[in-house]
Amino acid sequence: MKRKLLQAGILGIAIAPVLACATAQYQPPAASGSAEDSQREIDLSYDEVWERLVQFTAGTYFGIDNFEKESGLMTLSFGAEDPGRFVDGGRWKSTAPAFEGNYVDYLARYQNGQLTGRMNIVVTELASNRTRVRVNARYVFSSVVVDPYTSQRITNSWSFNTGTADTASVANAAMGTPPTRTLRPTHAAEREILDAIDSP
Repeated sequence: MKRKLLQAGILGIAIAPVLACATAQYQPPAASGSAEDSQREIDLSYDEVWERLVQFTAGTYFGIDNFEKESGLMTLSFGAEDPGRFVDGGRWKSTAPAFEGNYVDYLARYQNGQLTGRMNIVVTELASNRTRVRVNARYVFSSVVVDPYTSQRITNSWSFNTGTADTASVANAAMGTPPTRTLRPTHAAEREILDAIDSP
């Protein structure tokens, strides 16, 4: 028994410096975005704008859930293999594992981070050759980490809309970092829709 305790003590001494040497730094994302990220008035007729919208979304990663030309509403769903393109989680730097970059990319790589989104697009006729397009997306991002002591799966999740952010407490905050993390949209998805419709 004494031999087993001695071995455990030796292991504990060997592991402690490794954990102590692991460091992490976190900086929340800066506020960003403008009205142009979610709304635009376009010098085209309603029919032309709607046609461009349908043609573009049908050929992209967006999934069309519903659309009704009479009401001017289209609903899309989307996910992403590259969530850092659509969500800014701030700056993360760690030594174990070694990583430096968008916190969302860190979660996607090491904690099974996944993004799902739903987007409402509203097209409104302002004049015969003037149409307004509004885009609002709902983002849901989640990650899963396994507690090394209990083997319990812990889920961290965030949800936010275009132009907003969500700050949530995380159960597995690295030592030396704050207990919360903030996620906000990059508005790349919204701009992609508006730019495709508004292109020459």
